[in-house]
Amino acid sequence: MVQTAEHPVGSAQDQALWREVNERLKDLNEKFEHVARDSVFLCECANRICMEHIVMTVEEYERVRRVPTHFPATPCSCASARTGSVWSTS
Repeated sequence: MVQTAEHPVGSAQDQALWREVNERLKDLNEKFEHVARDSVFLCECANRICMEHIVMTVEEYERVRRVPTHFPATPCSCASARTGSVWSTS
């Protein structure tokens, strides 16, 4: 579901799910001591079917997460449909 005025809650739930997946990926990378290496995270845009990957270090991911309204996202077509700030690696 792409976030629209009619579907803000669904989008927020989708984004929360992708954020939880990314947090678990971050934890796995930290446990395997890959903090300084590139890791793969999921785009946290509002498009429910977006499965684009973002390659960044755990440190870069944490830098994005320090601001609750910032989300790691690719410059995919769905990124413009969301609210809040989008941080991109490109």
